[in-house]
Amino acid sequence: MEVNLILRKYGVPPRGPYEPNATKNQMHKIWKLGFDPHETIQFLGKEQASILIDALTAQEQAAVEFHLLNIQRGSHKKKSIIFFTLLLLCTWVIVEWPAQGLFLIFPAITLVFLALGHFIAWFRLQMRLC
Repeated sequence: MEVNLILRKYGVPPRGPYEPNATKNQMHKIWKLGFDPHETIQFLGKEQASILIDALTAQEQAAVEFHLLNIQRGSHKKKSIIFFTLLLLCTWVIVEWPAQGLFLIFPAITLVFLALGHFIAWFRLQMRLC
């Protein structure tokens, strides 16, 4: 009974009456993908094993993509915080020290264009993820 519930979770149909057993290669691949109940793996048919391998591979691929997306979002947050802090610092220096701020205009313009490039890259990434 428990075997049927586990297989139904992954969308595996019941075994056909004349379906041959899964090959050793299929059983090993299923075990490597993290499907643990050894008794279940032994009684799988060839077609069932193929469907289960596809389902487990898709599940693993989705988990990897989700993890990479979270990593990318975290790095963009850090970059944007650093950028806005530097931008505020440059703005404060230029406003507070107008006599000395003239030689700081070129670094400030460079920071603005650098930040604009980061914003455009972030915006493109967000559009691609949608």
